[in-house]
This record gives sequence, structure tokens and C-alpha cells, in this order.
Amino acid sequence: MRRRCPECGQEAEILACERVHTYEAYFVGLFDTAKAVWVCSACKEEVELPDALPAGEADAERKHKELAAAERARAAKRQQLAEKAEAMKQKVEDELAALKAKLGRPK
Repeated sequence: MRRRCPECGQEAEILACERVHTYEAYFVGLFDTAKAVWVCSACKEEVELPDALPAGEADAERKHKELAAAERARAAKRQQLAEKAEAMKQKVEDELAALKAKLGRPK
């Protein structure tokens, strides 16, 4: 089944495999155990199947994160522009007060 691997992040086939472990004593095989595991075809790492998201869900999750990051960037830019405008307004007010003082007019 094609899913996004939680280890490498690539969309790849997640394959059902069997891992066999042989228990030995003094270099003599005593018995084997087998365990069914899921392996990513891209990075060859074992993954837990619930962790491997279906491709569509992973894309939707990625897009949601990208949209949230873009919104945070826009909010930061708006805040930066507001601060810049406030600083410019204060600078104009200070210059106006300096000119009025120079002319001897009340503030």
C-alpha cells in the first residue's frame, strides 16, 4: 500500500515483511521467532502502520501546515508594517513639534 513514511517522509510502498530472529547458544541455532513488520520501500526502515499516513491524508496535513505557516508569516508582516507606520508617525510628530518650537508657536 502506498503511504507517506514517518521516517523518511517520502510517499512510498509500505510492504508487509516477516522478520526472523534465530536464538543461538554456542553457535548452535536453538529456535526461530518470526514477527510481521511493515517496511518502507524507500528507506527500508521498519514503520508502525498507523504512523504511516495514507498519501492523501499526508498531503492534506502538509498543506494545512503550509497554510498555517503562511498565515503566521502574513501576520508577522502586518505587525512589522504597523510598527513601521507608528514609528514614521511619531517621527513626523517630533519634526512638527521641533518646527513649532523653532517658530515659537505653542504645541
